[in-house]
Amino acid sequence: MDLDDFRRRIRESIAYVTASNNNSQWQVDDYTDRFELNVTQILNICAPLRSTTKRVGIHTSRFLSEEARSAKQACRRAKRRFRRTGFISDKANYKKARKTERLLIDESRVSQIRKNIAEADGDPKRL
Repeated sequence: MDLDDFRRRIRESIAYVTASNNNSQWQVDDYTDRFELNVTQILNICAPLRSTTKRVGIHTSRFLSEEARSAKQACRRAKRRFRRTGFISDKANYKKARKTERLLIDESRVSQIRKNIAEADGDPKRL
């Protein structure tokens, strides 16, 4: 935001000019309303509001068992090691860790779904 432009616009606004002249016939409430309107208009010109969308990902580890979480951690560790060294043995360890991780995550999700179905107890709204 250009502060000099903002200050200039404020000084040129009707509310500022009227306040600097002592012969103003405005009531206090009218003056504050006018001042607020002027400042809002100037801010919309000098610093318009920006809206952003924050994307929220799916938290896959929320329903994972401890075993699945540790397998996921081991897989990430093996992947970092393979990327760092580039050895074929590290690649094999990474592939093995990735396979174990996928199996445990799938098992954990299936057990969570079964648990949700059992807790719903025939009530489809609870699913």
